[in-house]
Amino acid sequence: MVKIKRTAMTLALGMLLVLFSTAFTAAPAQASVSRTAAAPPPTSPKLLQAGWSGWFEVPGNGFTLSGPALTFDQVNDYVFVRGTNNHIYVNASNGTSWSGWSEVPGHMLTPSAPAATTSGTTVSLFVRGTDNKIYRNTLNGTSWSGWSEVPGHGLTSDTPNALANGTTLSLFVRGTDNRIYVNAFNGTMWSGWSQVPGNGLTLSGPTSAVSTAAGSTFLNLFVRGTNNHLFVNRTSDGTTWSGWREVPGHGLTPSAPAATTLYLTAGNTLYLFVRGSDNKIYVNTFANGTTWSGWSQVPGNGLTPDAPGAVAGATSGTAGFVALSVRGTNNRIYLNVLQVG
Repeated sequence: MVKIKRTAMTLALGMLLVLFSTAFTAAPAQASVSRTAAAPPPTSPKLLQAGWSGWFEVPGNGFTLSGPALTFDQVNDYVFVRGTNNHIYVNASNGTSWSGWSEVPGHMLTPSAPAATTSGTTVSLFVRGTDNKIYRNTLNGTSWSGWSEVPGHGLTSDTPNALANGTTLSLFVRGTDNRIYVNAFNGTMWSGWSQVPGNGLTLSGPTSAVSTAAGSTFLNLFVRGTNNHLFVNRTSDGTTWSGWREVPGHGLTPSAPAATTLYLTAGNTLYLFVRGSDNKIYVNTFANGTTWSGWSQVPGNGLTPDAPGAVAGATSGTAGFVALSVRGTNNRIYLNVLQVG
């Protein structure tokens, strides 16, 4: 069975404090980028409808050419991006202040967005290398392991996706044949690459999130289909899959989706985010593993030319947050935080 870690996190508090902070740390030197594109109009720091904070820039004056990746450990909340020089950068919040942008050690280069997940106190960062192989770098809270190739000689033409569930880390990629592949790590060894059952095809990297229904926990794998619709394939044991089915609502996207799940005492809600064909950001929620809400625009009038990133966490049994991050049309990095409960 897929297991879930339900740890209370401090990201929501840190993000909201940022809304009212003016002491931003300067960014490290990065390759220059044109600033002629219009920014997604960040909403002033006030609560919008349905508990959303509105869009605000991640402190540090960072730039990216791809969508961001979000994760957290027991101490810090992390935003990872591909810099305009194709190096990988990180900015961390401890709930009060931000570290500022710094390069992830190892001088890795990537032509795509990074992917990140956390198991216990270990942050795993994955990228597509310039040779299309998949590489991993782990952070144990204080130091990085350095980059190493994920075993199995896999190749990808896009951003990977990683999901840690209990003792298992699942890594998903779009293969060079546009099929979807998985490689699982049990804490000791990797399973090797195998195709996700169902003969699915995608034009972007996949994303994944868990959900629970009727006492069973499911890993939900989402992709953008070759017709730009959203499809999901589910498994409760990592072996038997449901097969690909369209996500209800007839949504369309030109980029990869992003997904995360918020667990509270009253139940669980999976949030699926996409960039719409109009570059606005939309969400479809899956309540208690049974019912989809349908697509609606994320409040704040944000725009993005790329795939979003998202992470969720509980701050108590009855309250939590969902943090959504995007690359703005000016290549800066923005956040919008939903307070729940």
